[in-house]
Amino acid sequence: MRRRFGNWFVLAMVAPVLAAATSVYGQQPAAPAPAAAAAPATPAVQHRRLAPGIMHKIDQELRPESTLEVHDIVELTAVNPNFDWAKGVPMLTNIYSLKFEFKPVRMIVVDLPQPGGMIAPKQVWYMVYSVTNTGKELVPSFGESTQIQVQQVNRPIRFFPALYMYCPEVGKIFPDQILPAALAKIQEKEDKTRNFHDTVDMLGKEIKPGETVWGVAIWNGLQPQVNEFSIYVEGLTNAYRYSDDGSYKQGDNLLTGRTIVNKSLKIYFSRPGGFEDPNMNPIHYGRIDGPDHEWVFTTRYVGRKSQ
Repeated sequence: MRRRFGNWFVLAMVAPVLAAATSVYGQQPAAPAPAAAAAPATPAVQHRRLAPGIMHKIDQELRPESTLEVHDIVELTAVNPNFDWAKGVPMLTNIYSLKFEFKPVRMIVVDLPQPGGMIAPKQVWYMVYSVTNTGKELVPSFGESTQIQVQQVNRPIRFFPALYMYCPEVGKIFPDQILPAALAKIQEKEDKTRNFHDTVDMLGKEIKPGETVWGVAIWNGLQPQVNEFSIYVEGLTNAYRYSDDGSYKQGDNLLTGRTIVNKSLKIYFSRPGGFEDPNMNPIHYGRIDGPDHEWVFTTRYVGRKSQ
């Protein structure tokens, strides 16, 4: 009796284990889980295709000699004129230049807010442009025997633009304006798929090597009889010059007697007559009796008078 109970007890303990093993080994191998479906590729944005010649290209102004300025340190020579080591001091600066392309100035009618809260259609002038960081930044250093060596590096560049229009016929300067209503309508007209920045959006924008960003400069309140004008574009390069007029004296505020000018792009436009309605006169890039554009040195636009 004792033996029969023992066999039954062992069988009762082993049976569940055998059943589990039989269940496991009797199953068919599990089918591999289906591979996750690959996410569909995001289609590239198709921008409006521009006809050849629509965008005018400006050669970059990047000169190795712009990396070097030689000056007396007047703040020190004013203390002691015998400080010869503070005279003719070479000063090195990294110089960059952005590639600039633009469409000639165009016009568009936009409903704009007026004093008193009214909305009225107004004709605004605008210029679409693009800037590209080609990675050509010049970095100078002193080599052997005080020779200046300049190498080219790829670095991000922060763009601080200022665009303004000068009309010699009326003797006025018009800085570009921030008009969101006009910007939206210009984007709808030019390219709905492209992100256009106004000057405020563009200020301090970091442009990586090889990257291109698009902007729009807008002007409102121009006289329709303007037949020629020029647009200054500042911030494309950090090349500069400065000079001291010799008036600095010990104890004066820093920069007393010093003039700093920055290299800017000046673009010429003309509007030959021929239509009774001056608004119908087309705007042309360039002028007949001179260059289409040139690089000039100007002070930054801050309350500047017409020049």
